Amino acid sequence: MWGASNFYEINDPENPTVPLYRNNKAFYLPKNRYLTDEITDQAIGFLREQAQDKKPFFLYLAFNAPHWPLQAPEEETQKYNGVYQQGWDSLRVKRYENALQKVFFLKVS
Repeated sequence: MWGASNFYEINDPENPTVPLYRNNKAFYLPKNRYLTDEITDQAIGFLREQAQDKKPFFLYLAFNAPHWPLQAPEEETQKYNGVYQQGWDSLRVKRYENALQKVFFLKVS
């Protein structure tokens, strides 16, 4: 991969821009398959295979960081509609006050 990928491009086999590789063979995600889910499922598969060998195994799992417009499934982003309309600072103060009430940390004068 080129160091970055775009969910909306990597997920389009009709317009292949960034192939994924498994066993040195290129493949593309099925339509609407989210890259983070694919990476996770592949890692779980490797762990299941390795569990049978009883030999040391190292797995480094790195997810695709969202460097440009957040690439998350629509159903994930919809639940946050309107949450930040009051502004970051107002939301931060509200969350801080809620944390104080729940005694997550002590207020320092």
